[in-house]
Amino acid sequence: MDEEAARYLGLTKAEGALVTGVIAGSPAQKAGLKQWDVIVEFNGVKINNADELVAAIKATQVGNNVKVLVIRNRQLSSVNISIAEKPRNIK
Repeated sequence: MDEEAARYLGLTKAEGALVTGVIAGSPAQKAGLKQWDVIVEFNGVKINNADELVAAIKATQVGNNVKVLVIRNRQLSSVNISIAEKPRNIK
């Protein structure tokens, strides 16, 4: 996430991974993640950017449940997500 996006969302720091979309039926959607959420922690690991989030997801075994901290509307909340296989039609 860049400084401009952080300002738009009312955040003071450009930290975390901005959720730009959620696939219908995905584990993220089932857990309640929404577009414009900012993921700041994944399974106990601080997330500073999208690359760190991708690496954390790839390092997590399919079937594991993880706690994810998100900022939505300037409020910190947590969701639990069950990690699933990446669909073949998603790059």
